[in-house]
Amino acid sequence: MTAVPQTAVEPPLPAGTRPVPGYRILGHLARTGRLDLYGCRSDERACRCVIEVLRSSALAEVVDGCLSLDPWPAASSGPA
Repeated sequence: MTAVPQTAVEPPLPAGTRPVPGYRILGHLARTGRLDLYGCRSDERACRCVIEVLRSSALAEVVDGCLSLDPWPAASSGPA
């Protein structure tokens, strides 16, 4: 049997972390291909909420995808 190499996956942010001002992570809910989903507490609204955080390991892939988009389409479908 041949071992399959696994890429290092960064762990979820721990409870208590503030990924953005005004939001405190209560716990990790799920992980998708590029995002982590967290249950959070909003200081401003004084309620629980859910936020999605782009993992740093996926940042380069997303930036490369955005930079490869053509900002000026060849043909316009709108009025001239």
